[in-house]
Amino acid sequence: MTHKRRYNMKKTPISIIFTTYNEAKNIGAALDAVIGWACEIMVIDSFSTDETPDIVLRYAGVHFKQRKYVGPSDQKNWAIPQATHEWVLLVDADERVTPDMREEIDQIVAAKTLNFDGYWVGFRHFFMGQQVKYSGWQNDKTIRLIRRDICRYNNNKVHEEIAHEHLRIGRLKNKFDHYTFKDLAHFIEKQERSLITSGNRKVRVTVGGKRIKGRKYGGPLPDYGTRKSQK
Repeated sequence: MTHKRRYNMKKTPISIIFTTYNEAKNIGAALDAVIGWACEIMVIDSFSTDETPDIVLRYAGVHFKQRKYVGPSDQKNWAIPQATHEWVLLVDADERVTPDMREEIDQIVAAKTLNFDGYWVGFRHFFMGQQVKYSGWQNDKTIRLIRRDICRYNNNKVHEEIAHEHLRIGRLKNKFDHYTFKDLAHFIEKQERSLITSGNRKVRVTVGGKRIKGRKYGGPLPDYGTRKSQK
């Protein structure tokens, strides 16, 4: 079924870019968060073998393209110049654009004066159904709202970032909701994949002070922030 919605608000002249591979469990909710708000939505898919293409094609007006994956920076740098609008928001399939973030971006896009070339965006991380309020994850940020003709990614194989030397970079007050790990197994698998890509082939995960055998990745699992003394 094709998704068709009616909105009373005028669409914002911004281009949303998703890069995907086997994101059938995430992409529908991610698209729901921006459908009807952004003038242009692009999904650049790396030939997914699950139902990702079928799900995306159900959304009327979403531009779907498939391209061979070389690396995250390469894929995004290929997509950015194809955007129709000056302002581009890059979103991962496991992230959600919140209503407050949409309103803040509306003000930036509508402003007559361009004070910045891009914006850092923070995250509200959710791990196995609970928000991570401590552990350092709550301070994560990355540049995701950018001007199309000025910003490009560096060549990092993992944790790619917009090359922002000499650029004017601001920071959004509002954050993405980030549903990064479904369970412990997904957490370990994702850490392994990132470290192997970066050249480190041993991962150690510590759970409750005990190291999981056969892996070498430093650091405990996140504190979910359930301490009653803090909110």
